Amino acid sequence: MQTKQKDKMISADEVKNKAEQPLEEFHFGGGGEYQPLTVRATNLEEAQAIWTRERTKVEPSQTINQ
Repeated sequence: MQTKQKDKMISADEVKNKAEQPLEEFHFGGGGEYQPLTVRATNLEEAQAIWTRERTKVEPSQTINQ
């Protein structure tokens, strides 16, 4: 009999960690300074990191004469 064999059962906590988390869509309006962008991520912190990396600044279409 093998007494030193490792148990191969997976606990419920390990199953939760291994399961893929679904991606959610997060929309960032840009506030007039950046173009609006929708980001797919697992949580808000990850979405904000992606947004800061991929955001593009809005170029003014007209200049005001002063």
